[in-house]
Order: sequence, then structure tokens, then C-alpha cells
Amino acid sequence: MILNNSSNKDAALEKNLHSLLKRSMLILNKNNIHQIPIEIGEEFDEAKHNAVSTIDTDEYESGCIITVLKNGYSLNEKILRYTLVVVSN
Repeated sequence: MILNNSSNKDAALEKNLHSLLKRSMLILNKNNIHQIPIEIGEEFDEAKHNAVSTIDTDEYESGCIITVLKNGYSLNEKILRYTLVVVSN
């Protein structure tokens, strides 16, 4: 019984956090603040990305994004926070 109650609380917490994130993104978008779109494997662009590390890998070409550490945001096409990424070497 205790385990079941705990997993129900975890599920409810996850649902509430997801709802809060969704509402927060709606508020940001209404104020013209948007998350900078990014895809793994995309070429690094210093105009919107900040590389915090490089990793040697054969999986991706040199200069491609292999991990996103923190999403970036823009306001009216001006960068508020660059997307923090790890780039292949």
C-alpha cells in the first residue's frame, strides 16, 4: 500500500510539473520569448549556440552538436540566452 501511494504521488507531481512547464512556455510565447530550436547533429552556430565542451566521436562530423545542456531563448530574434551545447571534435 505504501509503495502504491508513493508512485501515485510521484505521478501526480510529474503531471503537475509538466502542466506548470507548459503554462510557463505559453506565457513566454505570448510575450514573444521563444525557445531556440535545436536538433542533435545540427551544425554548431556561434550566433545562437555556446559550446561548453568538445568530444571526440566518429558518430558525428566535426562541429556538430551532440548534446544540449541548456536550452536557449530569444526575444524578437535577439538572443536572451544562448543554447549551451557539447560539440563533436
